Amino acid sequence: MNRILIPIFILVLSSCGNQETKKNEEARSMNDPGIPIHVLIDSVENHGSVHAFDLLETASLDCRPGGFLSTFMIMADKYNNASASMTVYYQLVLMYDAPLIKDSENGIYVLDSLNNDTKKMVIRYLIKADSLGNEEASKHLKEYKQNRIIK
Repeated sequence: MNRILIPIFILVLSSCGNQETKKNEEARSMNDPGIPIHVLIDSVENHGSVHAFDLLETASLDCRPGGFLSTFMIMADKYNNASASMTVYYQLVLMYDAPLIKDSENGIYVLDSLNNDTKKMVIRYLIKADSLGNEEASKHLKEYKQNRIIK
């Protein structure tokens, strides 16, 4: 009798563990990279890893804007990454809750709602993204110039 109960007991215990694992997996965000954030930050800041940057950018969707701004700025400045430059642009306008311009073709923001230093930084990263070949930055910059927001 004991020989039958022991395997059954082990099966019950192991199935309980599987259910707990499934619950933990279900609770994870779709944006969770599955790699510790500090590892991604280190990979971006010290090695310029584009893959780590992409994962961190996706993970940042679960955080308030600006949560990884310094890391994105390092990627943009130290490694001259066009995507990171555009991400810094977006993070800054979202951090300061700049409203979108109504009827904008490309979703540009009211930069006059930002303080002067932030506005300069936003423009600097947008221009940098454009100069590094980011097509989205090019479209935004063109629309800003057409609307005489940026000279």
